[in-house]
Amino acid sequence: MKTALFALLVATTFARAQIVTVSGKRVDLTPLATWLTNQVGDRPLKHWKAINVFEIKGEVSVWKKCAIGGENGEQDILLANIPPSVQEFLNTIKDRADAIEKEEASIEQEEARINKAKAAESTDNASGGPAPVGIQGYNRQLISDEDRLIERQQALAKSKEDYRATLTQAGDKTLALAMFTGNKYNGLEIWDCGKQ
Repeated sequence: MKTALFALLVATTFARAQIVTVSGKRVDLTPLATWLTNQVGDRPLKHWKAINVFEIKGEVSVWKKCAIGGENGEQDILLANIPPSVQEFLNTIKDRADAIEKEEASIEQEEARINKAKAAESTDNASGGPAPVGIQGYNRQLISDEDRLIERQQALAKSKEDYRATLTQAGDKTLALAMFTGNKYNGLEIWDCGKQ
């Protein structure tokens, strides 16, 4: 079932003609895209594989170090010529994850500040007398801060929901055709998607 789903994603993603350049030579990937659609007959371009680029972990020399999955399982590789659409999608995902993480930390700090202020207010009000005018204004500010914190928490929950929805689209947005070049660098295989 998993293989059939992967084949369907590959077929719909690569339905159009695709010509790339690898090492100065033009390669027409259309026969492979066609075969991936119906898988009838012998597979053309057997050294080209459909891969999902899960993450770009950094740069190593002229390549991107990537976590991929596909026909050969999951592994870290060095990848040349990542399709711009895949690169853009992964950058968007990373930017969103970073923004969510930053907002979570900020909300946590604000929550701690408000809780500390509430604790101090409780101690000040324990004397039993009427609150001075300055403290009453402080109470209004604290309530306002709490309201803004609730709004931020709701906005963060919506951002997380949107992020999860975007991740469900990742399958077809991170697909690429690539070939193992036969070379390794620092123990990692070097793959190439070809220049489009």
